[in-house]
Amino acid sequence: MIRILIFVILAAVVLPLTYLLFKQVPLAKRMTIAGGGIAAAGIAILMQGAYAWYIVALALLGVSFLAAFVYMKLVEKEQREKLRLVEERRELKQTKNENIFSDN
Repeated sequence: MIRILIFVILAAVVLPLTYLLFKQVPLAKRMTIAGGGIAAAGIAILMQGAYAWYIVALALLGVSFLAAFVYMKLVEKEQREKLRLVEERRELKQTKNENIFSDN
């Protein structure tokens, strides 16, 4: 019970710190990183008394992997959006150039 209380206290400290200190990182990424770490630690605390240490370590790795996967999906989505905007700008520039040359 004390472990869970300490975990809740640490989670209550970590989440606001990630929110306030890392303003340059988008909110979704910040909360994915902090939430993934807190979820992994919470699951490990809950499993610690009932399972062997290596099962708990595997659970930590699994939850951390899921958090990393979600983070990478966010990064991939941002990159796709940037590429889409670049393509739109390129097409707009080409159509402007074609219109300029067709007027002559």
